[in-house]
Amino acid sequence: MDASMKAKKNKDDVLILESINHWKKMINWVAGQPQNSKPNFLTMLVNIGENWGSMDCPFCKYYVYIDDWKPWLRDCIGCPISQKWGRCSVYKKSHPWGAVSNSSTWGEWLINAELFLKELEKLLQKNKD
Repeated sequence: MDASMKAKKNKDDVLILESINHWKKMINWVAGQPQNSKPNFLTMLVNIGENWGSMDCPFCKYYVYIDDWKPWLRDCIGCPISQKWGRCSVYKKSHPWGAVSNSSTWGEWLINAELFLKELEKLLQKNKD
């Protein structure tokens, strides 16, 4: 593995760990919400200072919003999430992030977020292998 590939792998490991912590924080908060209530990213943002949108995603902050805040120019190039499942989109219910975003209750959100967290943990393990 050349130096640039090793540096990318190390950066991805840091981003995966940051993302895991981000999702654990959100999951812990959602676990205390009425599970039959409709998810609301603004309510989460007000209560814990972050949500599941791109502005709080460690991957998006690095791969999409690098320096210019024009995400349509970046298209998630290099993001390990995008490489595995394609770009995160509310229109892709089969995408782990799309499943979270399309959840109709906090209970469903929690189940989908825990599945997404497991996928992040698999990515981390894959990078270590």
